[in-house]
Amino acid sequence: VYADSAENKSSEKNLLKIDELSLYTSPSPKSKYVEDPESQLEQTISHLRHSLEPYAAWVQDCTGKAMPKVEKACEYVKESYEIIKAPPPGFYPRLGVISFAGIVGLFLARGSKIKRLVYPISFVGIGTAVYYPQQTVAVAKVIIKIIFLIYVLVYFL
Repeated sequence: VYADSAENKSSEKNLLKIDELSLYTSPSPKSKYVEDPESQLEQTISHLRHSLEPYAAWVQDCTGKAMPKVEKACEYVKESYEIIKAPPPGFYPRLGVISFAGIVGLFLARGSKIKRLVYPISFVGIGTAVYYPQQTVAVAKVIIKIIFLIYVLVYFL
Protein backbone atom coordinates (compact mmCIF):
# COMPACT_ATOMS: atom_id res chain seq x y z
CA VAL A 1 0.00 0.00 0.00
CA TYR A 2 1.42 3.36 -0.98
CA ALA A 3 0.26 6.33 1.06
CA ASP A 4 0.73 9.71 -0.56
CA SER A 5 1.06 12.89 1.44
CA ALA A 6 -1.97 15.18 1.66
CA GLU A 7 -0.15 18.17 0.17
CA ASN A 8 0.35 16.39 -3.19
CA LYS A 9 -3.36 15.65 -3.43
CA SER A 10 -4.43 19.23 -2.84
CA SER A 11 -2.00 20.92 -5.17
CA GLU A 12 -3.34 21.51 -8.62
CA LYS A 13 0.07 22.41 -10.07
CA ASN A 14 0.89 18.80 -10.85
CA LEU A 15 -2.14 18.19 -13.04
CA LEU A 16 -1.24 16.68 -16.40
CA LYS A 17 -3.16 16.10 -19.58
CA ILE A 18 -3.99 12.54 -20.55
CA ASP A 19 -1.49 12.64 -23.44
CA GLU A 20 1.33 13.65 -21.07
CA LEU A 21 0.80 10.70 -18.71
CA SER A 22 3.33 7.90 -18.88
CA LEU A 23 2.22 4.29 -19.19
CA TYR A 24 4.91 3.23 -16.76
CA THR A 25 4.52 5.53 -13.80
CA SER A 26 6.28 5.03 -10.54
CA PRO A 27 5.10 6.34 -7.19
CA SER A 28 6.15 9.83 -6.27
CA PRO A 29 9.36 10.02 -4.22
CA LYS A 30 7.45 11.36 -1.20
CA SER A 31 5.28 8.25 -0.93
CA LYS A 32 6.28 5.45 1.40
CA TYR A 33 5.34 1.81 1.81
CA VAL A 34 3.06 1.08 4.75
CA GLU A 35 2.84 -2.58 5.81
CA ASP A 36 -0.51 -3.86 6.98
CA PRO A 37 -0.40 -5.17 10.53
CA GLU A 38 -0.45 -8.97 10.81
CA SER A 39 -3.97 -10.24 11.43
CA GLN A 40 -4.92 -12.93 13.94
CA LEU A 41 -5.48 -15.42 11.10
CA GLU A 42 -2.01 -14.77 9.67
CA GLN A 43 -0.45 -15.19 13.11
CA THR A 44 -2.30 -18.47 13.66
CA ILE A 45 -1.28 -19.83 10.26
CA SER A 46 2.32 -18.77 10.85
CA HIS A 47 2.37 -20.50 14.24
CA LEU A 48 0.81 -23.62 12.73
CA ARG A 49 3.36 -23.74 9.90
CA HIS A 50 6.28 -23.34 12.29
CA SER A 51 4.95 -26.07 14.59
CA LEU A 52 4.44 -28.49 11.67
CA GLU A 53 7.89 -27.92 10.12
CA PRO A 54 9.63 -30.86 11.89
CA TYR A 55 6.84 -33.23 10.90
CA ALA A 56 6.96 -32.09 7.29
CA ALA A 57 10.73 -32.65 7.25
CA TRP A 58 10.21 -36.11 8.75
CA VAL A 59 7.62 -37.00 6.09
CA GLN A 60 9.92 -35.78 3.31
CA ASP A 61 12.76 -37.85 4.75
CA CYS A 62 10.58 -40.95 4.95
CA THR A 63 9.25 -40.53 1.43
CA GLY A 64 12.78 -39.93 0.16
CA LYS A 65 13.86 -43.24 1.68
CA ALA A 66 10.74 -45.13 0.61
CA MET A 67 10.51 -43.95 -2.99
CA PRO A 68 13.44 -46.03 -4.33
CA LYS A 69 11.92 -49.13 -2.73
CA VAL A 70 8.50 -48.35 -4.15
CA GLU A 71 9.98 -47.75 -7.60
CA LYS A 72 11.88 -51.04 -7.39
CA ALA A 73 8.67 -52.85 -6.37
CA CYS A 74 6.78 -51.24 -9.26
CA GLU A 75 9.51 -52.36 -11.66
CA TYR A 76 9.29 -55.90 -10.26
CA VAL A 77 5.50 -55.90 -10.73
CA LYS A 78 5.88 -54.67 -14.32
CA GLU A 79 8.42 -57.41 -15.07
CA SER A 80 6.14 -60.02 -13.48
CA TYR A 81 3.23 -58.73 -15.55
CA GLU A 82 5.30 -59.00 -18.73
CA ILE A 83 6.21 -62.61 -17.87
CA ILE A 84 2.58 -63.50 -17.20
CA LYS A 85 1.41 -61.60 -20.28
CA ALA A 86 3.82 -63.43 -22.61
CA PRO A 87 4.99 -66.49 -20.65
CA PRO A 88 7.78 -68.73 -21.87
CA PRO A 89 6.67 -72.14 -23.12
CA GLY A 90 5.73 -74.49 -20.29
CA PHE A 91 5.51 -71.74 -17.67
CA TYR A 92 1.98 -72.42 -16.48
CA PRO A 93 2.38 -76.21 -16.11
CA ARG A 94 5.56 -75.65 -14.10
CA LEU A 95 3.83 -73.05 -11.95
CA GLY A 96 0.94 -75.46 -11.40
CA VAL A 97 3.22 -78.32 -10.31
CA ILE A 98 5.19 -76.10 -7.92
CA SER A 99 1.98 -74.63 -6.44
CA PHE A 100 0.42 -78.08 -6.11
CA ALA A 101 3.54 -79.28 -4.28
CA GLY A 102 3.12 -76.41 -1.81
CA ILE A 103 -0.54 -77.25 -1.27
CA VAL A 104 0.32 -80.94 -0.71
CA GLY A 105 2.92 -79.79 1.82
CA LEU A 106 0.26 -77.74 3.62
CA PHE A 107 -2.12 -80.71 3.59
CA LEU A 108 0.50 -83.10 5.02
CA ALA A 109 1.68 -80.58 7.63
CA ARG A 110 -0.98 -81.41 10.19
CA GLY A 111 0.19 -81.36 13.74
CA SER A 112 3.16 -79.40 14.98
CA LYS A 113 4.14 -75.90 13.98
CA ILE A 114 7.51 -77.13 12.71
CA LYS A 115 5.77 -79.43 10.23
CA ARG A 116 3.64 -76.51 9.03
CA LEU A 117 6.80 -74.57 8.31
CA VAL A 118 9.06 -77.33 6.95
CA TYR A 119 6.72 -79.43 4.77
CA PRO A 120 5.38 -76.71 2.42
CA ILE A 121 8.82 -75.15 1.99
CA SER A 122 10.37 -78.57 1.32
CA PHE A 123 7.71 -79.60 -1.20
CA VAL A 124 7.92 -76.28 -3.04
CA GLY A 125 11.72 -76.63 -3.06
CA ILE A 126 11.48 -80.12 -4.52
CA GLY A 127 8.98 -78.98 -7.15
CA THR A 128 11.21 -76.05 -8.06
CA ALA A 129 14.30 -78.28 -8.21
CA VAL A 130 12.61 -80.48 -10.80
CA TYR A 131 12.07 -77.61 -13.24
CA TYR A 132 14.83 -75.14 -12.32
CA PRO A 133 17.83 -77.17 -11.10
CA GLN A 134 20.56 -74.54 -11.63
CA GLN A 135 18.70 -71.79 -9.80
CA THR A 136 17.78 -74.22 -7.02
CA VAL A 137 21.42 -75.16 -6.49
CA ALA A 138 22.41 -71.47 -6.30
CA VAL A 139 19.66 -70.73 -3.76
CA ALA A 140 20.55 -73.85 -1.76
CA LYS A 141 24.19 -72.75 -1.50
CA VAL A 142 23.15 -69.37 -0.13
CA ILE A 143 20.72 -70.97 2.33
CA ILE A 144 23.41 -73.39 3.55
CA LYS A 145 25.81 -70.48 4.15
CA ILE A 146 23.15 -68.60 6.11
CA ILE A 147 22.31 -71.65 8.23
CA PHE A 148 26.00 -72.23 8.92
CA LEU A 149 26.47 -68.59 10.01
CA ILE A 150 23.45 -68.80 12.30
CA TYR A 151 24.79 -72.04 13.79
CA VAL A 152 28.22 -70.48 14.42
CA LEU A 153 26.67 -67.40 16.03
CA VAL A 154 24.44 -69.49 18.28
CA TYR A 155 27.25 -71.90 19.21
CA PHE A 156 29.80 -69.21 20.13
CA LEU A 157 27.41 -66.81 21.85
